[in-house]
Amino acid sequence: MTLTGLVDLFCTEPTIVQTIGDARAQRLAVLDITAPAPMRPLIAAALSASAGGGGAGRPVLLVSSTYREAEELTAALQSLVGEEAVAYYPAWETLPHERLSPRSDTVGRRLELLRAEHEEPSNAPDKELERREDTARVRAALATLNERDREALLLRAEGFNYEEIAATLGLAKGAIGTTLARARRRLVEAYRAQERARQKERGKHVAS
Repeated sequence: MTLTGLVDLFCTEPTIVQTIGDARAQRLAVLDITAPAPMRPLIAAALSASAGGGGAGRPVLLVSSTYREAEELTAALQSLVGEEAVAYYPAWETLPHERLSPRSDTVGRRLELLRAEHEEPSNAPDKELERREDTARVRAALATLNERDREALLLRAEGFNYEEIAATLGLAKGAIGTTLARARRRLVEAYRAQERARQKERGKHVAS
């Protein structure tokens, strides 16, 4: 159920109107808003709503302290602005110094969101299915790498620089370039092997 009408009404509240005006004008480096927890999804929805709809038309990043809070915020916002307008970016689960790999579903969801940010939007069902299948193949290819190669690639994808990756993995900074190059090569080889197997399987189905 989508409660967009509630957001439209909320955007007319005088204090929120002023807050939206400040966000639109970008006059303040920091905008502090104090509100009860149940109002946070509404405030975020108002800030992200289009200017034509009375909102600020700004992208909003919500950071929570727990998984449960993040999931509750995601569900609340999806009911206010629609599922397609909200993306849940799961936490890394482990601290860098713990040298532990996150679960494969966490890796997959993060990769899917990062890739979606660089793609043109498409409402075609076949395109969505193709994207999900491709994400699954990338996830499976990552699973074939050894832990060091996999973490090097994921840390780099997260924006870590060579020095930070070296400190996290316990490697010399000069070795990171070679490690990443090797990891990328192995990832591509694993992905292509899956693609060949998939095409071969499709050929069998056609032949039968």
